[in-house]
Amino acid sequence: MDVDLAKLNHLLVIARTGSFSRAAEELRITQPALSRSVAALEQRFGFRIFERGRGGAAPTAVGALVLADAEALLRDARSLEQNLHLYARGEAGKVAFGMGPLIASLTLRKLAAQMMAARPQLQIRCSVKSADVLLRELADGEIEMLFCATEQITRTPEIAIQPLQAVTLAMIVRAGHPLAGKTGLTLADVVAYPIAHSAHAAAEELHAESRFARGGALFCDNYEILRQVVLDGDAVWMSSPQMVADDLAAGRLALLDVADIPARRSEIGVVRLKGRTSSPAASAVTACVAELIAG
Repeated sequence: MDVDLAKLNHLLVIARTGSFSRAAEELRITQPALSRSVAALEQRFGFRIFERGRGGAAPTAVGALVLADAEALLRDARSLEQNLHLYARGEAGKVAFGMGPLIASLTLRKLAAQMMAARPQLQIRCSVKSADVLLRELADGEIEMLFCATEQITRTPEIAIQPLQAVTLAMIVRAGHPLAGKTGLTLADVVAYPIAHSAHAAAEELHAESRFARGGALFCDNYEILRQVVLDGDAVWMSSPQMVADDLAAGRLALLDVADIPARRSEIGVVRLKGRTSSPAASAVTACVAELIAG
């Protein structure tokens, strides 16, 4: 295809002004050059586009069809150019990514609000699942990247992991819990109560250490449900204080200081397939997630 969009624009200006001379003046080219441009099209396709006369230039019957098609094509070309600029800034198109339950609970609501406000033409799809499922979606091309705790990822030659921020994990209970506010606590004190477990590796490690627990446990990937369980009963939850900052500030939840449970930090990272170039929209999502984790 070698249709010249500039020459099509020449036709539209001639039709609008009704004159080769006025069109040439508007286009800032000479009238002979404009006449040659139109004549070349007419000669190539074998029909006249304009009737020339003392009254100026008027489209022929077939010329009117050409003008309608040219106008549609140029309108689409302008739209494409605008979209290309939007794609380059990550402000339009589509972006698909995955998040582990912890990072989704920490960031997804604010991420969606910020991205939709700043980039209202961008279509966002987020898959919230466990790291192993998200890795399969990444390999299958269903998502462009995934965010999760890096310790949950089995490193292979096919993937690249970019650390973003570390998240602190702590033991959390409701404000009226029997252990709340006590000092000198040990693991033995904690495991006397049910443990609320996420799918996070650190929580699973704690569970392994507490096999002698007399209480039960809840395993759940939904952090809002885990939060409600802790608020409604005596379960002890290892999670991120960032995620329940409002509850801690309002006194609904409290942190436990347990001497023989060392401080734990989980490194959150973004995982991509090696050798793949991130789209501008994906880069914008990554920057926003890193900022939200940092607080």
